[in-house]
Amino acid sequence: MVRKRAARPCVEKQSHGGEGKVTMTAILNGEAELNGKGNFFSVITIPPGCSVGWHRHEGECEAMLVVAGAGESCDGGLAEAFEPGDVLLVPEGGGHSVRCTGGEAVQLVSLVYYQ
Repeated sequence: MVRKRAARPCVEKQSHGGEGKVTMTAILNGEAELNGKGNFFSVITIPPGCSVGWHRHEGECEAMLVVAGAGESCDGGLAEAFEPGDVLLVPEGGGHSVRCTGGEAVQLVSLVYYQ
């Protein structure tokens, strides 16, 4: 099966109180397509100057592969720069925010899965 890009849900919104708007394009559509093992598998695009605000993952973890752009991830007060090829990991119960710091949009492939 091939799911064409035009058939994948795409939402532009402010995320968790962050700055500006980010775009979330589904790869799989929620918990049913993740066989009950998670609830989010999407490409997140964060334009320059925008961010996903700080939030916590209770009962779930998040892994993000940086595909494009440069940015900063903050978890537990520690800010760390990232670039394409890096992986951001948020353990169960952990909190984080993500910000685009460069002139090119950050693109992340994000999977939120249950512990």
